[in-house]
Amino acid sequence: MKGVAVVLVLVVLAVAQLAMAARLEQQGGLACGHVDDVLGPCYSLLEGLRRGRLDSACCTGFRTMIVIAQSTEDRRSACNCAKAAVNRRNSSINEDQSRALSSKCGVSFPFYISRTINCDT
Repeated sequence: MKGVAVVLVLVVLAVAQLAMAARLEQQGGLACGHVDDVLGPCYSLLEGLRRGRLDSACCTGFRTMIVIAQSTEDRRSACNCAKAAVNRRNSSINEDQSRALSSKCGVSFPFYISRTINCDT
């Protein structure tokens, strides 16, 4: 029952953020500002700024992206937004850690955060 409540809260938050994100830069079907807000906690982790400490904000971001990026177009958009965000930050990403991140969060995520990932595959 507690798990259902958490999922419902995440869905409500995702819908609210999507409504606000309509005015932000678009990358296909999703607003990049929204993707950055949702996955932002993961960026600093992968840049080594938090000394590898995984926190609930990053995992919540992954779960939220799974809810809002349902279509192939949305997943590609989210991937391209994340790729652009880490390239704008001009810092290196630990790609091995990035590949393992979704499993550490206990979710199946369609892409990993990378400066060089091909989002079209």
